[in-house]
Amino acid sequence: MAYNNKFMKAKAAGSGTTPSIFTYATTDTLTEIQSQNYFEEAAAFLSLGDFIYISYDASTSLYVVSNKQLISGGTNTLNIQTLALFVGDTRATDTAGQTVKGLSLCIQGAAGLFTTYSYRNNTDVQTTILTAGYFSELGEVLDVGDIIYVVANDGGMLVTVLTTGTAVTVEEVVLV
Repeated sequence: MAYNNKFMKAKAAGSGTTPSIFTYATTDTLTEIQSQNYFEEAAAFLSLGDFIYISYDASTSLYVVSNKQLISGGTNTLNIQTLALFVGDTRATDTAGQTVKGLSLCIQGAAGLFTTYSYRNNTDVQTTILTAGYFSELGEVLDVGDIIYVVANDGGMLVTVLTTGTAVTVEEVVLV
């Protein structure tokens, strides 16, 4: 297969020098998605430094746009590189039916900047994960404004942390 624009989804729009965050799902192999100019058709809207969470045939990984340039004849070249691997596949749950053991650090934010995490739970659905207190075990780790890319039993979503402490709340990031 080749890149298919309908599987690229914008999750958080950047502005100025702030990167945008995208998700992309494919049945292509890791070798195919890492090939030279696989994302060439996306060069019109991807910028250098943008993040793409790519779900491919065997896993999900976080990538960053590492090279973008216009070459002779109006052709774009666009390449990506691995930023962090998605880890933390969570299948077992505690007695309450939830667990946060699958939270994985992807991008550590500097002072005053959000940190990005990935979280996978193949048991819980998105509405359960959006419930206040779901991430309360991590109230001392998470900061307001942190971003968590969640893969749940019924799909993926991007959430931001609204409150921390003993009653962590999150809200889905929806682009309009």
